[in-house]
Amino acid sequence: MDITDFSTGTEITIYIPILDKMIPAVCKVVGPRGQGIMVTQPRYKGVPLNEMHDFSFSIHDKDNNKYNFVCSLIQPISQLNNMFYYMEGLQGIDTRNYRRAERYPVGIMGTAYTGKERDVQIVVYDISMRGISFAMEREAVFRIGDEVTITFQEKERSRHLVVQATVVRKFSLDEFEAVGCRMHDIGTDVMAFIKKVKDRYTNEGEPQNKK
Repeated sequence: MDITDFSTGTEITIYIPILDKMIPAVCKVVGPRGQGIMVTQPRYKGVPLNEMHDFSFSIHDKDNNKYNFVCSLIQPISQLNNMFYYMEGLQGIDTRNYRRAERYPVGIMGTAYTGKERDVQIVVYDISMRGISFAMEREAVFRIGDEVTITFQEKERSRHLVVQATVVRKFSLDEFEAVGCRMHDIGTDVMAFIKKVKDRYTNEGEPQNKK
């Protein structure tokens, strides 16, 4: 699916990183315009949002198939005396290829939590375009199927990266318990981090086995 397949009235869910959380905003397609599309003003829980840069979004077709995209810019535009928002720099993400994504080692401290449980100190072990795994002390237990929020920083004082994921496997790393997760609704900041890790690692050595 590409932008020419977006019919008027199609609902779009935009994922915006705000205050270390991934905020889902919603808007609807008005119609195509140039190389992009016009949409209604994005809103989060009824609150209107304005210009945004570098985010991801998803749509569902009539058969409830989900399609993921990234967008470089959304900004207000006046059309026929009405105010709409223009989305440009659209690029589709083929999630069917995620299961063949290669893993790259990370080794960064972070936190993880699920539901109302307290934050758990973790080490992000590796990451790919499909998934992420992390290690922790054995008393910190996550169950397969848990929805988990993982937060970490690439460097001290850099912005926090937030990953929403589902636990899909458990394993051990020496004396530590570890879990592997399938990521979803990946923000463009996280995708940029993965690309940076990949570029750095492939310049230094071969990637690990595929997931």
